[in-house]
Amino acid sequence: MNASTRIIFVRHAQTVWNKEHRYAGSGEVPLAPEAQEQIARLTERLSHERIDAIYASPLTRCLTTIMPTAEQRHLRIIKREELRERNLGDWEGHSPREIHKTHSGYHFPESAYDGSFRVPGSEPLDHLEQRLRAIIHEVVEAHPGQHIVLATHAGLIWMLQARLVQNRPHELHWAGNCAIATVVAEHGHLLLAGIEEQGSYLFPSTHTA
Repeated sequence: MNASTRIIFVRHAQTVWNKEHRYAGSGEVPLAPEAQEQIARLTERLSHERIDAIYASPLTRCLTTIMPTAEQRHLRIIKREELRERNLGDWEGHSPREIHKTHSGYHFPESAYDGSFRVPGSEPLDHLEQRLRAIIHEVVEAHPGQHIVLATHAGLIWMLQARLVQNRPHELHWAGNCAIATVVAEHGHLLLAGIEEQGSYLFPSTHTA
């Protein structure tokens, strides 16, 4: 791999369960009314980016979020199961308050995503890591030197920071709705260039990428 590939990870807009602080996981959940404004701001933000291809989770919340950008660029959305959110097993559809009744010792997202707590019935973290690595490798091989959008979910963006990038942030960020995490793939390495949420940069503290 000689030319660097820029990968722009985009989390979907707010769902009704995000708004109710319920864990959605790998299932279909409709977008909240606030989502349309978030999508409009995201579309405007991405209008300033070079984009050569768009991949997305097959879940409707991701497809709806990235569709305006795809239409604006006249690009088709390539649906990939590897970008689907992690299956959270017994937690899906439940709130932290409900879960604390039976699992008082966990802290989300750290416990669920650093391996210190086994979410009952959930997809193993190693499997989540493997499928994320697989789609990134495929994208880099298929698009050397290009700028690619991957519309996905917060769990995968967390895994990206925690296990895949060379410059892991001192503090991992749980991506908010319509957050953007930009990664540069070069010489077999992944470097996190920035994380931003609707205009605010979280990593680095000032935008240098």
